[in-house]
Amino acid sequence: MSVYFRTIPPITMQQLRENPPHQGMLHDTPENTETEQCLTDGKTYLWAFGSDVLTFGQFGSNQSADIPAALGEDYGVRIVNEWEDEFHATSEATD
Repeated sequence: MSVYFRTIPPITMQQLRENPPHQGMLHDTPENTETEQCLTDGKTYLWAFGSDVLTFGQFGSNQSADIPAALGEDYGVRIVNEWEDEFHATSEATD
């Protein structure tokens, strides 16, 4: 099962990379691109997609509340998932 999240207000890829939520949370992997970044808590992974409005995705059995909680705490934002109306109110193509 996949789950997608966004932050309210949105954070940008630049914010994420310049001020990561916790030391070592940005995972250095060859799959990272200008608009994609892997985050880890050491056990599970979460992907960030986009540039101005990030969408975060967790895939398969790789589900953890720790990474979204760290984002909310460190950036002072609310986390909304794809089933909430607010998720769709902040839009940017994530292709």
